[in-house]
Amino acid sequence: ARLFLRLWEEKLWWASSWDQSALAETILEIIGAEVATARPWTGWRYDHRCLQATLPFPTGLFSFGRYCDCWHWAIRSMVGDYRMRRSQLVGFVDPEMLAVNYIPNNLFHDHGFDLTRMYL
Repeated sequence: ARLFLRLWEEKLWWASSWDQSALAETILEIIGAEVATARPWTGWRYDHRCLQATLPFPTGLFSFGRYCDCWHWAIRSMVGDYRMRRSQLVGFVDPEMLAVNYIPNNLFHDHGFDLTRMYL
């Protein structure tokens, strides 16, 4: 849990990141390490390919949808399809059973990108 929080917190300050993409990329890293360790014969490793989708277009605009598409492809490749994902390190909530979308950046404006000030 501490490693997960440390990796997430490091990404909060990336120029092309925000709290949700920082969290999403951390999930991909942790699961990628799990898959590479638990199933080395597959040769699958998360190579941070989704990071490029966090960069802006030449116009300066971002497309969070582009990152989400890549994230869903990567997560499906590593731990399975929607509602069927299995990981030993990350627990997935079935969004059709319980809707959870906690966005601390939007709730606590004075967090200063400190996870403890986001009440996590």
